[in-house]
Amino acid sequence: MIPSNGNGRQRVVGTKIMDFDAGVSRGLLDGLNPQQHEGVCLQWGPALIIAGAGSGKTTVLTRRIAYLITQLNQDPESVLAVTFTNKAAQEMKGRVEALVGFDTARRLSIGTFHSICARLLRQEIEQFRSEEGLSYKRNFVIYDETDSVNVLKGQISKLNLDEKVFAAKDVRYAISAAKNDGLTAARYGKGAKTYRETRLAEIYAQYQAELVRNNALDFDDLILIFNDLLESNEAVRRRQTERFRHILVDEFQDTNKSQYDLIRAISGMGARKAQGMGNDWQERSLMVVGDVDQSIYSWRKADFRIILGFQKDFQEAKLIKLEENYRSTSTILEVANSIITNNSERIEKVLRCNRSKGSKAQFYEATDEIDEAYYVVEELKRLSARGKQLSDCVILYRTNAQSRAIEEILVRNHLPYTVVGATRFYERQEIKDVLAYLRLIYNEADSQAFYRVVNVPKRGLGKTTIERLTAFAEMTHKTLVEAALNSREIEDISEKTAARLVEFASLIRRWHDRLKDTEVTKLLDGILKETRYLEKLEEDAGSFKDEQALSRIENVRELMVVAKEFEAVADSPDLDSFLTRISLVSDLDTLDINQDAVKMMTLHSAKGLEFPVVFLIGLEEGLFPHIRSLDSPTALEEERRLMYVGVTRAADLLYMTLARKRIFLGRSPGGSSSFSSSYTIPSRFLKEITPGLLSGYYPQPQANKGSIDSDSSGISATSSGATALRAGVIRRIPEMDVDSHNQRGAKRWSPDSIQMSGTAGGAKSEEAFEHLKVGDLVQHAKFGIGQVTLVIGENEKELYNVEFKTAGKRLLDPRFAKLIKLS
Repeated sequence: MIPSNGNGRQRVVGTKIMDFDAGVSRGLLDGLNPQQHEGVCLQWGPALIIAGAGSGKTTVLTRRIAYLITQLNQDPESVLAVTFTNKAAQEMKGRVEALVGFDTARRLSIGTFHSICARLLRQEIEQFRSEEGLSYKRNFVIYDETDSVNVLKGQISKLNLDEKVFAAKDVRYAISAAKNDGLTAARYGKGAKTYRETRLAEIYAQYQAELVRNNALDFDDLILIFNDLLESNEAVRRRQTERFRHILVDEFQDTNKSQYDLIRAISGMGARKAQGMGNDWQERSLMVVGDVDQSIYSWRKADFRIILGFQKDFQEAKLIKLEENYRSTSTILEVANSIITNNSERIEKVLRCNRSKGSKAQFYEATDEIDEAYYVVEELKRLSARGKQLSDCVILYRTNAQSRAIEEILVRNHLPYTVVGATRFYERQEIKDVLAYLRLIYNEADSQAFYRVVNVPKRGLGKTTIERLTAFAEMTHKTLVEAALNSREIEDISEKTAARLVEFASLIRRWHDRLKDTEVTKLLDGILKETRYLEKLEEDAGSFKDEQALSRIENVRELMVVAKEFEAVADSPDLDSFLTRISLVSDLDTLDINQDAVKMMTLHSAKGLEFPVVFLIGLEEGLFPHIRSLDSPTALEEERRLMYVGVTRAADLLYMTLARKRIFLGRSPGGSSSFSSSYTIPSRFLKEITPGLLSGYYPQPQANKGSIDSDSSGISATSSGATALRAGVIRRIPEMDVDSHNQRGAKRWSPDSIQMSGTAGGAKSEEAFEHLKVGDLVQHAKFGIGQVTLVIGENEKELYNVEFKTAGKRLLDPRFAKLIKLS
């Protein structure tokens, strides 16, 4: 007999999944398939949900949260749900609110790893002490990439290191990678083995100390410091593990070590084992949801092996597979399945379709990237004429550079479009200026904010003045704001200049003192008026109404709207919450899916989205899969997962294109920028698609390859150039210096302009060439000395991926490249 909880509902006892159907809130379990139902109705303990693309994982997560609250009587404040983007968090909140009501939903903790850690650190960070004894105040600010790089430039300079050898952006990436692996500066230093690692450890330590002086955290610190706090402070750890008894993690395949350490710590795993409690999960649960086949962020230190090893760490974990796809047509799913089954490192699953077969995927082989762009635009116009909304369509590509040609043709045809990843609203100069004022008012120790606005609008404060002020601040251990207030004590600064510094610092201090009683919108309005920032922009616009200046005015006014909207919805509409929210905004968070415009984005940005119509462009070997992945089986499998993600974004129609020849901007061996063009080879992913699923793609049977006729340029004269390309026919166009040709005015290359590096007229050379193997050193007439890193094909069809010292990686055909093997 299952005891009642006193209000007519049954309570959970034992370890079974109890049947609450009779008392479940209306709609909570309606429409779920058996696997989804099982996931929602789990009681205590860990669970791994393998959720294929379009399989309704968000439905499972949101209804699981509602089930915990309404059927298992758990406190909403005990639920922690982690999502991959802020946009996904907002969607999840909205769906849970519809199930449990606004008052209950607002007590839940739903957000990204970074936003949740930022919120918790506001409460706990003053309990933190680093191994070096560093500490923070709760009014810390979060530095963006620009701020972090600027701090690093200063530290690299102070250490007298070569800024070319230790480029700030490269150092920032190395430090970020270390932090995502859970390495503080001290831990990184202990593991340093090479000269470079030793120097990086020094920079890391100096960088972190400077962040502390500014009372600033960078993006990666949010998780790293909270992890260290949980590990070093038992009271904090107990407080958080007791609070969050039910943890749900979306997109688990994209977690990194630092994020996984956080989940393990809050779940109480380590504490239970230490106390000999073993598998005691009474009224605790951990549900992770993900798909190995969609793990595509290794460059952010995401490790798909974490999800593969979850059941080893949590041996009692329940495994549930969601394999029924509700998004895509049967044909699109078959395309996706036929590609991803070529990967070896995965948890086996096969997506099953809940929809009709649908149309075949469409393939188009373009002459070049301009022809490719015209094809995409013509198809968009045709779809629009048939009633499709432009907002239904997305163009996906492997690299940002591929968007240029498409954008040009979209503009010529007056088709509206939105590029995800273009200059973000919060990265615009005027927005960063205004936000820097807010940051400095909130945290007077923020030197990066001080430097940005101390002379904006212009106050007649030169570089020398700021250098003297900085030296005074360092010598007297004051913040820059405090130093400015006391600038009359600096001998080398005139009374007139000191008065300006005092006026600026007084403005900051005055508004800082009003923070508790001032709304964000009033604070913004007051700062803009006192600094005459908007007034100055209006002067810049002048009587001719300069469009750029007018646009900047509109952007500042839009920031006021953002602040007003924030105050209307935020639980705590104060300045620290506003600054935290803005610092964690990503490109996808600002994407308006419903705007009637074609969406354009990289495949990495498309994760978690879906569209009725998808165009996958640039399916060429070396572009997709990317050339950097060709000599690494692990990297190549990630490229294949990226292809799988791209295909499964499509609901109704899928287009795939390649350009037989593509122009790109690179570096010549001499170091100058140059245009070059290559004939391409179709992506191996096309070959992996089951025959008959792709309309317009006709790979030549092996037996017929010898019958291909070539024109004078060496290109196949058959209807499909893919055959000749697969046979390894690669040609290069002479490079053109940017210095002597303006990029906008550079003429478009045509087949007639191609000059072959082989025999006259471009005819294929019949000279025998020496077969090479991986590791061989070779000499190229143009690129110099390089090493073979990959051999594609066999015998006379061999192609070599060669890494040159000055020209980087190049995919070459030995019949035309005339490589000389070095002994």
